[in-house]
Amino acid sequence: MSVLIRGWRNAFRNVVRSVGTIAVLALVVALAISMLLARQTVNSKIDSVKASTGTTIRVTPAGFFGGQGGGTALKSSKLDTLASIPHVTAVSQQLEQRLSSSQTNLTSPIQAGNLGGQFGGAPLGSRALAARRARQARQPRQARQARQARQARRALSPRSR
Repeated sequence: MSVLIRGWRNAFRNVVRSVGTIAVLALVVALAISMLLARQTVNSKIDSVKASTGTTIRVTPAGFFGGQGGGTALKSSKLDTLASIPHVTAVSQQLEQRLSSSQTNLTSPIQAGNLGGQFGGAPLGSRALAARRARQARQPRQARQARQARQARRALSPRSR
């Protein structure tokens, strides 16, 4: 009995050491539990991704590319043949067609930009392009024409590197 009492007193003789040891042990146990939970969560997510990804197979006749290529579409009578294949759980039909007509009044909901601008490198509608246009409007006409001529000569001349 005296051994147990002496051990108990010895453990708490240095309070800072005892509290530090208890804190480190608590941290280790908490991290171990969190790692086990994280592993379980990741494994369940991997299982759900395996179950739902990569299970759809599109079957088309040779030369038929989803409404964009030649050939003829797959006949409905072939669905029964596909459904009888082992491990096939569902079969569905799908018909795709792309609208290609010049007789339409559809307009784009966005304003198409100009990649890089004509010579300046700034996209259409940007602040840089607006500032450049404002500067050009303030310049005298002759200076502007001379600058445009220089830019045209640079664009037409072969560049040596």
